[in-house]
Amino acid sequence: MHEAPSYRLARLCTVNYLSYCYALDAKVRFTLVEKNLEDALAAKLERALLDRSLLRDIRIISGTSDASCLYDLVSERDYKIFQDRSDWNPVPTLMIDVAGGMVPDLVLRSIASNENRIYIEVKYTEDLNYDRPLSQIVRYFLHLLCTTRQSPLPKKQDIRRAVLLAAPSAWFENKTHANKWYYFLDRYADLAKLPEVDITLGELRLDTTCLDTPV
Repeated sequence: MHEAPSYRLARLCTVNYLSYCYALDAKVRFTLVEKNLEDALAAKLERALLDRSLLRDIRIISGTSDASCLYDLVSERDYKIFQDRSDWNPVPTLMIDVAGGMVPDLVLRSIASNENRIYIEVKYTEDLNYDRPLSQIVRYFLHLLCTTRQSPLPKKQDIRRAVLLAAPSAWFENKTHANKWYYFLDRYADLAKLPEVDITLGELRLDTTCLDTPV
């Protein structure tokens, strides 16, 4: 028995719609997981204001400086956390073509100098945004370099600057996901290592002791 053309069309539309819904649902699930990871990391950074030993748990992998954990960058210095907040950028009229409309997942701002010192981008399955030569992470690095100083406090050490990518190990092992990240390291690590720059570039592996509840 043959199907009527109208029935076949209706069935095809239904299948396509269900496939679309499944893909959309998967994207929503991944987005929620990524947000949960971001929230967990933000919560740990908040608790670390009272217990600095927690910053030692947040290990920096493949870093470009001698800092092996977040404590090495922050030490006992006070900071304010900006999570997905539009007021993270103290000079919104500067570098509009590079950073206009962008909001890092997490920003640590020094209380002493009132400068942004550390940008953290969190990923779960999504790639870094924008084209590789001027990707999301490149833009954050250039913005941090141009809007902050290596030593903003006279005769006193401030929080050291860093651009960090937080993701599960599987993200970094996936060539498609990590392509823009390793391109960024290849192009900018030498600049970041200069003493007059000293911006740590590194990875936070979210399936290690970085979070209280690993991925």
